[in-house]
Amino acid sequence: MTANNLVPFTCLAVLPAVFLLGGAAEAQMPDYWPVNPRASATAQSAAQSSADAREFSTRKSFDALDTNRRGYLTRKEAKQDDWAGRNFDRCNISHDGHLSEVEYANCPE
Repeated sequence: MTANNLVPFTCLAVLPAVFLLGGAAEAQMPDYWPVNPRASATAQSAAQSSADAREFSTRKSFDALDTNRRGYLTRKEAKQDDWAGRNFDRCNISHDGHLSEVEYANCPE
């Protein structure tokens, strides 16, 4: 027999061992990814979603926040709402400590 005739016999001897060892052979293979990319992408997506929810939460109407109907919100009233509390200083253009209905309406999300 020549070397060319031995190749098919060698493959037939090795292939059953590969299929039978399946999981064990796979466990011995080096892991080229330090982190599972699919799990990492899922975690990043979840983290981004929660950050987006915090950052871009919908804001209440001015009337819902101005419970005493004075026509402006104080810092204390604004803190009753997440969005208004976080954005009070940015929206208070006149820097008078009161957030008017116009300032509230014109404040960008």
